[in-house]
Amino acid sequence: MLTAFYICICLMFQSQNDINVAINISGKQRMISQKLTKEFLLLMISPNDIKRFKQFNNTVNLFKYQLEDLKNGNPRLNIPKAMSQEII
Repeated sequence: MLTAFYICICLMFQSQNDINVAINISGKQRMISQKLTKEFLLLMISPNDIKRFKQFNNTVNLFKYQLEDLKNGNPRLNIPKAMSQEII
């Protein structure tokens, strides 16, 4: 019985760790969306600035990759797949 309890505790903590990773990525997404807004506005001020355009493009790609990880999961990063289509 003690072994079963131990296994349940281990599984619970693993699941909690996976959820914590997803929560951290979600928080990063919020910060990245703010960064995107700032970079977009700076790009509108100087649309010919190649350095700003590259930075904006890199930020857009980072946002897209992390969003895909949250939607589809990423076993390498211990991110579980979204449990419901309503979330997506």
